[in-house]
Amino acid sequence: MATQSKTVYNRHMRKNSKQTLRDILGIKAGMRIYMQHVPADVLHELRDLEDSTSTVHDPALANFFLYFVSTKPQLFNIAEKLQHLGAPSQLIWVCWPKKVSSSSHHVIDQDLRDALLPIGLVDSRRFDISKHHAAMKFVWRQMQ
Repeated sequence: MATQSKTVYNRHMRKNSKQTLRDILGIKAGMRIYMQHVPADVLHELRDLEDSTSTVHDPALANFFLYFVSTKPQLFNIAEKLQHLGAPSQLIWVCWPKKVSSSSHHVIDQDLRDALLPIGLVDSRRFDISKHHAAMKFVWRQMQ
């Protein structure tokens, strides 16, 4: 089982009304973005992405990933794909529905760590990306 890393927990990261979701996620001009299963409300907040970034359909070309998962199998499928793409400059955000019941089928923070820490990712931040979804940022572990 993967160990828990030191994550910065901040559910309300927007320090002021001018801070956009794009800023919080760390999306910069020129990034190549791969998105999967992004809900409409989040897409609406990211509607200006095409102005200075490009959306790619091949994960091998991306340096920024935004995944939404609702099941553990989806999460482990993402881990399988990511382990072959590892690059130090990649930012990976994985989002999941906020817990609505105590069912073992729902994804929780620790499920993300269990799936992604063993492939070399480290979680560095968690926040509520929308009213209905939480998000956790992962980066590749730096070799010393």
